[in-house]
Amino acid sequence: MTLPKLQWYWWVVGIILLSSGTYGTVKLVQYLTETEEKRINAMNARAGEALRKLISTLQAEGIRTFVGNTVRTKEDSDRFVAEGKASANLKHDWHTIGRAVDLYIFDPVAKKVDFTGQMIDQIRRMHVVAKQQGWTSIAFNPDGTKHYLKGAKGPVWDAGHLQWTDGMTFDAAVAQAENYDYDLSWVPNKA
Repeated sequence: MTLPKLQWYWWVVGIILLSSGTYGTVKLVQYLTETEEKRINAMNARAGEALRKLISTLQAEGIRTFVGNTVRTKEDSDRFVAEGKASANLKHDWHTIGRAVDLYIFDPVAKKVDFTGQMIDQIRRMHVVAKQQGWTSIAFNPDGTKHYLKGAKGPVWDAGHLQWTDGMTFDAAVAQAENYDYDLSWVPNKA
């Protein structure tokens, strides 16, 4: 007896689920691109570990992400400010010491990364989960409204920015980062 094509498909799915021990549930795994892996690996080790945990938690909730900028130089930060992509009042950039990420939501319908902050519900959820895991967020005000930064070319909503302070001030984090291979020559009184 030959089973119709569709029945074979369901037999295969059933065998896979039974053999993996996940009968009744399917665990989706988000695979990071090589570039995303490099970005995470360039971060402070604890921040990178925390970012992997955050991505995994969000994935379990059905929110797929994309890892944007992590570590950047002072020159990169200055360029972002000049281009109006960062706060014109930027005093401390946690990216320069490997403790920040620009994490974006992947839009499964459009099949592309949401760099413009259109997926507000998922972005808001990302920041709630991030705060629960110890990240600092600047995207939303305490009342849940968007927090706009003063940019060189007008208001900036930095929807994806998260900082892993680990309970430290910026100066304490810089002191710790001096043990890593980051260019900290630009940091005032730290050259």
